[in-house]
Amino acid sequence: MGQVDRFNSNDIVSCTLNDWLELHSSVEEKRETFLNMDKALKYIHEHDYGVERFFNNSTMVYDIDVLNNNSSYIKFNRILPLTGDLVAKQSKKNEDIFASCLIQICSYVGIPLNRLNLAFLKENFDEFSKILPPEDVPYYRGIILRGSSVYFSDYISEIHRRKLSSMENQLSDSSSSQIKNEGRKSIESDKSLVKMSKNRLYLDSSDKNNSIYKIGNNDKEAAFINYLLIITILVFSLLAINMFFWLCSLI
Repeated sequence: MGQVDRFNSNDIVSCTLNDWLELHSSVEEKRETFLNMDKALKYIHEHDYGVERFFNNSTMVYDIDVLNNNSSYIKFNRILPLTGDLVAKQSKKNEDIFASCLIQICSYVGIPLNRLNLAFLKENFDEFSKILPPEDVPYYRGIILRGSSVYFSDYISEIHRRKLSSMENQLSDSSSSQIKNEGRKSIESDKSLVKMSKNRLYLDSSDKNNSIYKIGNNDKEAAFINYLLIITILVFSLLAINMFFWLCSLI
């Protein structure tokens, strides 16, 4: 099953998303994988790239790899720069989010993506939703039936944010009515845990995605090279102008 990643030169061991989901088939494992897959998708979108191909028709598997035996490292094997105006770019991003959503639903339901009837899914979404993780049904409903363009990771972050805010409010109410000193210490400990959870919530995976796609680094390097090129051209232009006037002064 394992293979050497054919897209990187540093011999990172990888497997296909299909193989990964077969080996990590629990709802919790799938959900974590899809969360990381969405973070990778958001990352390439933020760098003005999109997914060229989610599904490989020749092999009938997803054209997505999991690297380092870790679902935090998701690689879309076929990406391309986004072109056109802002509307066209956003349209492509929406298509990618929709395709990613279909992949997730197919995995939970247990049917291949190429056999999914989209019209049937929309007409019978309530039946499909019984198989999906209950907390994520509103997200999938919004994407499939309402055409929403929300990243799964943003949806999860918002849910956690609301839960943590609710916990903070409850702890604040408890602390105001607490009398015993030991109780106060316990509450302060709980508040610290909430704060730590918040910090973890807002940690992104930019470093991991930078190491996979190298889009941001390439953009910075290209911009720096262009800057040096412009400076070089200006210097040579000034030298040429000075040389021209010097020669003219000798005539």
